[in-house]
Amino acid sequence: MTINISFILVALSLQLFFSFYLIKKIDGVSTQSLQRAFLSILQICSIYLIISFLCHLSNLFYLLFVIIFFCHLATYRYKGKYKLSLNPSVYLKNKNLLLNKQSIDVMLTMLGLKGLIAYLVLALTPLIFPLELNLHWLSLLASLMFIFVFTKSSFMNYEYLTKYFFEAKYGKQKAYSKFFKNDLVLKKSSKLRIKPVKLKENEEYDKKNIIILLVESLSSHVIDLKEEGKDVMPFLNSLVKEHGHIKKSICSGSETTKGLFSILHSMPCSLDVPIYSELSHINFYGLNYYLSLLGYESSYFQAYKDLSYGNKDKFLSTQKFDNVLSAEDIEKSREGEAFGWGMRDDIFYERFFKFLNKRNKDKPFFSTLLTVSSHMWFNHLPEKEKKIYPKSSGKEIYKNYINSMNFSDRCLEVFFKELERSGFAENTLVFITGDHSFPLEKELKFNNMLSVSEQAFSSPILLWGKEKKYSLSSSNKRSQLDIAPTILDLIGVKKEIPYFFGESLLRKTKKAAYSVQPHNGPSLAIYKDNIRKEVNFSDDDIELNDELADFLAHQYNLENDKYNENY
Repeated sequence: MTINISFILVALSLQLFFSFYLIKKIDGVSTQSLQRAFLSILQICSIYLIISFLCHLSNLFYLLFVIIFFCHLATYRYKGKYKLSLNPSVYLKNKNLLLNKQSIDVMLTMLGLKGLIAYLVLALTPLIFPLELNLHWLSLLASLMFIFVFTKSSFMNYEYLTKYFFEAKYGKQKAYSKFFKNDLVLKKSSKLRIKPVKLKENEEYDKKNIIILLVESLSSHVIDLKEEGKDVMPFLNSLVKEHGHIKKSICSGSETTKGLFSILHSMPCSLDVPIYSELSHINFYGLNYYLSLLGYESSYFQAYKDLSYGNKDKFLSTQKFDNVLSAEDIEKSREGEAFGWGMRDDIFYERFFKFLNKRNKDKPFFSTLLTVSSHMWFNHLPEKEKKIYPKSSGKEIYKNYINSMNFSDRCLEVFFKELERSGFAENTLVFITGDHSFPLEKELKFNNMLSVSEQAFSSPILLWGKEKKYSLSSSNKRSQLDIAPTILDLIGVKKEIPYFFGESLLRKTKKAAYSVQPHNGPSLAIYKDNIRKEVNFSDDDIELNDELADFLAHQYNLENDKYNENY
């Protein structure tokens, strides 16, 4: 049976037309980006042409491919990658995303009901009607076009499709791994060989209790923000006025595990390696290691009940946390105490202090808390809790986000009331920041192929102490990397930890801040001396400076499991 070339040409022409129509509407598109877009489109078409031959051999194979492609959407759409993979290991590694109710809810929200129906109708047409080979091809291509071009979501801009399909062809790892093949990184970086520092036992330390409170998706944008004539976060605004803070600190990435890793270990997150799952056997000797040496009891406490999600339970246990718990482990949620992804923030805080009051009070404690009420897409907030936009619903992401952050702010007030009631307030320091930020659709504009706006990677850092206002230095761009060194500085640890990338917020810094962008690369933003520099690993002419060398040395250790050897 022959292929009707005219159908392929028509399909290709339509794809090109809509692709270039959309890509021209994006600011800052270069000729190089358009060339890459063209190559990406040709690659997509060639992939589907080959698949169409195979699918025509058997309807069962075709159905299998439709299912695999949806699995691809589920795993890679959620993780921010769009490379088409027929490798079963991809889905096995991400099976928790496919089987998790909340993840599926997020993915279907991103896709939309109309998008899902259109995909199924277009993709399954060849199974319903006996079609020739060329219409198998056209049906597959049409379904692909609808999913990636016509469905509307801030995460479905065509540039992402372009970037990741181009990346699939030319390889992100190949681009920056070239530095590992010579001595450039080895000569320039001091971070390739690291060992934990021994603390002096005879020194006096101010062993205050430490709480790191990570508010899900907290963006710098909401500080002092008014919507509909109301303060979005009035309580947090009052804390900002009274306590030391950095309004716009840089987040290491746009996933919880990336932010959590950088906060607890003062190391940048990885470009490629899922640290929590693939390197869960390594103790990175971060903040918790040094606090344990000083006699602290440590706990990680999250509102979402599934600790295996993201492999947090295994990874944090390897980091020697004494307690790794969800709020449900303390007491099961009753009706009305949970919505969306898990326990509402105010109830979560009450559960935490219930746990805290039962522990050994002779030892100082270090606790990391992660909320979940403001998890995307922010559309599960009970109607009675919508105080800014009471009529928001569905895919009004900006309004839903504002309502969620306003709710989280009211819950923060509950946290501090519980802290006072517990009797720990006078001897406790509280850091409030976001696990990551969130790109608000109302203002966000993408820069094709390179990065996203700083807004999407910016979260405040606040240091609360009851008896003292701490002055935090913002002489340079500060980041999540600076939190661990700040805590050790406040306690009185005078030794520098040479493999920490951050610097105490109590001091001025000349160190760089790093942010992997847009989601899993291939761009890196390096902030130093209040200047933001882009490194796109798809480019050939990358200048290797000291800051980039340090980052690459860290990536080298992660990719080659060298940290295990170093320790």
